[in-house]
Amino acid sequence: MREWHGPLTEKENPILAKPNYAFEKRKRELEQKRKKEEKLQRKLQNKLAKSGEGADAAPAPDADAPPA
Repeated sequence: MREWHGPLTEKENPILAKPNYAFEKRKRELEQKRKKEEKLQRKLQNKLAKSGEGADAAPAPDADAPPA
């Protein structure tokens, strides 16, 4: 027969925080979108530079994007 020792202490039964999967997913999606936009801007700048119009016509990819 088991002996009764009273309720479990917090050390014996820690309560773990539940992961917020929706937040993590949204964060990953935003990061992918940012990278995709940066890649598109680089391709556009390279295309303009090769055509002779100059890269100054397009804004820099980090000019309007907030730092991550």
